[in-house]
Amino acid sequence: MILEENACTLKLAYLQILRGRVRMLDGRLQEAIECFLESASMLRSSGQRESLNLANWY
Repeated sequence: MILEENACTLKLAYLQILRGRVRMLDGRLQEAIECFLESASMLRSSGQRESLNLANWY
């Protein structure tokens, strides 16, 4: 899973992508974002309440 300290950086990068400010992604950044979103989705579906703060933003 993505560590909590990376969540803020990934969130900001993802929001910039959504706003069209980033046209191409570095492969590592894209992989990190996808992994974070997957982890957040798994946290939501598994009911891990203490970790949902990472998943609530998206």
